[in-house]
Amino acid sequence: MDLNRVILIGRLTKEPEISYIKGDKETAVLRLTIACNGYKKMDGTVDTNYISCKAFGATAETSNS
Repeated sequence: MDLNRVILIGRLTKEPEISYIKGDKETAVLRLTIACNGYKKMDGTVDTNYISCKAFGATAETSNS
């Protein structure tokens, strides 16, 4: 199975939030937003992109520590 991989470099906009979904077994969900510098505009200012991210399961638990 092929997966897409994205590497984002930026700053967290606030503390990541972890919660748990109850189902057959409890699953961790981590939500965070990263501020990444975008492109430089004609007037010289840099546009900032805000990317919302989610991680699930073991990835969420290890990313939160």
